[in-house]
Amino acid sequence: MITDNWLQALGGDNVSGIGDPAFFRAVVETAANPYVIVDADRILRYASPSIEMLLGYKPADWVGKSVAELLDPDSLQLALAGMTEIEMASRDPNWVGAPVRVFLRAADGSIVPVDAYARETARTGVPGNLIQLVRAGASQTMSDAVDTILEGRDLDRALELLTSLIEHDITDTAAMLGSGWDGTRFAKVAGRDRLLILTALDPIDRDAIAKVLGGHHGVTDLFGDLAPATRAAAEARGWHACWCAPVRGDDGSEPEAALFIWRKEPGPPGVVFRDDIKRSVGLARLALQWMGQQQVLSWMASHDQLTGLTNRSEFQNRLDDSLGRSRAVLFCDLDDFKPINEGYGHRTGDRVLTTIGRRMTGVCTDCDVARLGGDEFAILIREIPTLDHALGIADRVRDALADPILVDGHEVRVDVTIGVAFDPQGETESDHLMDHADGLLRRGKTEGKGRILSTTLGG
Repeated sequence: MITDNWLQALGGDNVSGIGDPAFFRAVVETAANPYVIVDADRILRYASPSIEMLLGYKPADWVGKSVAELLDPDSLQLALAGMTEIEMASRDPNWVGAPVRVFLRAADGSIVPVDAYARETARTGVPGNLIQLVRAGASQTMSDAVDTILEGRDLDRALELLTSLIEHDITDTAAMLGSGWDGTRFAKVAGRDRLLILTALDPIDRDAIAKVLGGHHGVTDLFGDLAPATRAAAEARGWHACWCAPVRGDDGSEPEAALFIWRKEPGPPGVVFRDDIKRSVGLARLALQWMGQQQVLSWMASHDQLTGLTNRSEFQNRLDDSLGRSRAVLFCDLDDFKPINEGYGHRTGDRVLTTIGRRMTGVCTDCDVARLGGDEFAILIREIPTLDHALGIADRVRDALADPILVDGHEVRVDVTIGVAFDPQGETESDHLMDHADGLLRRGKTEGKGRILSTTLGG
């Protein structure tokens, strides 16, 4: 039986006992999916009225019963194991756990598959775990999103799933997530880009978003700060609130992403909706961090760490992709670079190589420039009309490198020898094309410094 303290905590007015009655009234009044409270002994201490729509029970029918009485026997062990997720959420408000699938006995004797979500309860002061029950299937989006994030596959799809999840959890809403904020716009948008065109923002809307992202807000209703035209368009479609939640990194760094939720009812979100938003923001943070890590790893695998140019492996891939189209490969080797390393040290040598990389990319627009290793570089020119065009680029590279380089107080000069292999039909195998350019380079090194040697292959 529920004690007086529990009754007070779960909804009495002017309560001086434990708990926060306003929190539970918000649950009762706004949640389409039912909430229950399970104490440390696995006894149900509270069920919200919407439990009747899901399972056919009156709330009082559940209170005081053991979890074991309400579960199908086959899912009892799974549910007990799943309490680990629930207890983690109780201890750590930032915990983002997957739903626990259980099978509950409905009032008519049928078995209903339900997903149970742990909710943070630190604010309530009520002993026990707050759990939201959602009919399985409707919550499959959540499972799919979590699985996609944890497995690191198609993370763009995971972000789309998260916006769908918000729309499912919070009725009469439209959600979207912008990422890659640069101070004026978002680079990417998940979900349908409604009203706020996040990749091309009105200046007033942009400033309103920048203010939220630059502050320390949780969830803010932006609606009143949006441009008059944006508000008018929103109201014409029935939207009267625009909630914005920054997606910050674990270190609290300036956010580059934000979740936006259009809502038909005006005003800021209540306590329950804030929990729903908090969960989705947590998952979005995980997905974006994972995507960022994958992008870094992908870049590191395909680029030279010193100069930032593509590396040999990536250059080979791009050369393979150009097969079937006219192209030219330039192999470049610096003359007199070894004395720089020996005379001034490798630190100065590294800075010289970095400067050379910048100069080469500066005169090789629309070309792929790579560092193959040491002081060897390569250039791929696509859709090239004539050999003379390739020779013109080779001349520009040689002229760019001829200017002295000032590093650490030292003025150093380098020259370059270049081998040019032109493949007008794109019919030469990539390995053979590179071998020809390399062979011309080696021959040029033996004949003298600063030379450019070329050949035309195939037809």
